[in-house]
Amino acid sequence: MAPRFIPNPNLRDHPDPDGIGTQSRNWSQDPSRARGERDPDGVGTRHPLNGKIRAHSVGGELLSCPVDGKQRIGMTMMQESTDHLKRIARQHLETDRLLGVDFVPIKTPQSEPAPEPAAAAEIEVNIPPGPVRPSTGTRKPTSLFEAASPAQSVPRRSRQEKADALEALRTRHDETCPHCTTATAHTQTVFGEGAPDAELIFIGEAPGEQEDRTGRPFVGRAGRKLDEIIQAMGLARPDVYIANVLKSRPMGNRTPLPTEVEQCAAFLAEQIRIIQPKVIVGLGGPAVKWLLGTNVGITRLRGQWATFTDAEVSVPVMPTFHPAYLLRNYTPDTRGKVWSDMQQVMAYLQPASK
Repeated sequence: MAPRFIPNPNLRDHPDPDGIGTQSRNWSQDPSRARGERDPDGVGTRHPLNGKIRAHSVGGELLSCPVDGKQRIGMTMMQESTDHLKRIARQHLETDRLLGVDFVPIKTPQSEPAPEPAAAAEIEVNIPPGPVRPSTGTRKPTSLFEAASPAQSVPRRSRQEKADALEALRTRHDETCPHCTTATAHTQTVFGEGAPDAELIFIGEAPGEQEDRTGRPFVGRAGRKLDEIIQAMGLARPDVYIANVLKSRPMGNRTPLPTEVEQCAAFLAEQIRIIQPKVIVGLGGPAVKWLLGTNVGITRLRGQWATFTDAEVSVPVMPTFHPAYLLRNYTPDTRGKVWSDMQQVMAYLQPASK
């Protein structure tokens, strides 16, 4: 039975606007006010001063009934404010969804149990782990750092040998790639460019309009932003290698389809095996999902070291936001997160010598 106020026999009761029960306008004549009597419905005890019924247990929640008009107005205003905040939150979430963000962290209330140790360990990892076999399939991985057997060592090549091998791979890709030889939305392929023996590789998802026109990766606005990031790291564009998972522009610059990635990404894996970098920076969700073999979104993955592993190489991966997303969300928070990710890469490539 729902809680109700004890009616005043001298005045006509009227419904409580909050839908909790009925109330009387003259509480001075209510004998329960002075004695703090138990509510006749057995729900709780009426406070002898403020007239509120304190519920002992109704669905695990504490119930409290307003006793005058001011409290009713206050509750109405609070409800309107809450509805307004909900509308704003929905607008922000919808905007983030359209921009590719598929996860929003929520602070855990103190009353809730602490997270499982395994989940906390994923967040606290801040150094590249040993060789790891990325999760595959559509399931959400329980951990990105499950141990695996070390990858087979690759024979070391000179800079010129790597350059020759990359050029031969470019020719073979353009002639045999199952996707790029049949796709019709591009004018030329964008294989990749940079130092053939680079310690650092940046990998995006696919070429855009300007990349398709020039045949070079990351040359539009996002490319210029990537150049700024590279320079801020104390490097120059020729010092690193830049490539995409897909080597031909998708129709309308859309996200590459899984079938397209499956047909084309094998050539990127071979590029990685030839270059043998020390670190890979995955730019954006599609690239990181292929590198790690996972469906977890970039918002959850960024800033945490993981590993790209195939039959021959095992390379630490730092996931971060795509420069295009950074430009669309050019806030101190987003910029700070990307720079934090790059600082981890810099620390790994150039450990302090003391």
